[in-house]
Amino acid sequence: MFTPPCCPNPLCSSHQGQPFTYQCRGSFHRALDDRLVQRYSCGVCGKFFSDQSFRLDYRLRKPKLTEPVFWMLASKVTHRQTAR
Repeated sequence: MFTPPCCPNPLCSSHQGQPFTYQCRGSFHRALDDRLVQRYSCGVCGKFFSDQSFRLDYRLRKPKLTEPVFWMLASKVTHRQTAR
């Protein structure tokens, strides 16, 4: 099970590694890949966040395109051809 390392809110005092408490606050299914994402709330600042906040593909609209685009650019395909 995933354990959040810190609060993702930069204004929270527990963002820089201070003692961190959190509570599980439900879950939701991501529309993109129907993956179950756990939601949490920070015990210090009260902000809500999910385990998606700590993934590398956070805020990407089409994370499935990351790997194909990487391989195209690594194999010297032009930007214009990659965009097609």
